[in-house]
Amino acid sequence: MSRRNLANLDRDIAQMPNRLIQEGMAHGIENEMIFGGLIAGQSTIQGLGTEQAVQNCILGTRRVLANGSVHKYGRVTLAYNNIRQGIKYFSTLADDGIDYVAPAQVQAVGDSTILVPCALGCVENEFAGGHIMIHTHGDVNHQFRDIVSNTAALAGNNTVITVNFPWTVIIALAHGVEVFANEWCDLRHTDGVAHLSVAGMPNILVAVANNYVWTQTWGACWGNPYGTTGAASVDGERRLVFDTAGNIQPASDNRWGIDHADMQHAGHTIQRTAAGTGYGLFMLQCSR
Repeated sequence: MSRRNLANLDRDIAQMPNRLIQEGMAHGIENEMIFGGLIAGQSTIQGLGTEQAVQNCILGTRRVLANGSVHKYGRVTLAYNNIRQGIKYFSTLADDGIDYVAPAQVQAVGDSTILVPCALGCVENEFAGGHIMIHTHGDVNHQFRDIVSNTAALAGNNTVITVNFPWTVIIALAHGVEVFANEWCDLRHTDGVAHLSVAGMPNILVAVANNYVWTQTWGACWGNPYGTTGAASVDGERRLVFDTAGNIQPASDNRWGIDHADMQHAGHTIQRTAAGTGYGLFMLQCSR
């Protein structure tokens, strides 16, 4: 059977929604698949090769191409001119979230909101798509939730955070709260900060700080071996890791003084013409 464009299925076969999906899956999917999607006021998906100052999609929106590669939507907070190295998550609790505070009021089991002091202040939905952790201390049922929305708050005031499913343990004033920003709200390219993890490989250069772009996180990709184009690899080596600057390198190489078991998995090499030859085309495996 040939592939079908799902956008035309309803016109082609005029079937009920469940049959529509079944028919589409039977023939293969030609369209891109978008999980997350446009924010209010936007009508067209931002191109993979464009950057823009106005946010187009929900942060972290997942875009799956027909070939299986995955791209995610985020904000780059520092301009960069290097697409050969991975771009890193840069957000922290202290700078982008709310670092361990006591809740502002008791929340009952079954509630889906929580009142949290916000020392730095926040705008409406600044934490949407992020995460919240409730430390219940003696109770082993610590509660971790995704954030659906939050209200705006002036510095030092409280914000109301709504989560994706209700609390199963009462939240007491003695408990602790950590609010993690959406991990795609603050991406940066940096050689100098070794402890940061790579989010993915950039599609394009970013000329202006705080612009929004797509970052590839899975699929066939090109990376910079050791930071030097065409560098040779160890015979038989297939698994790749990221070095401290975001370059790819064989997992067995510890030239940075770090055991490969401790380095971030990057994927595996695809193209090698012979043992000992250089590589660059690899199967990126950051996140699906």
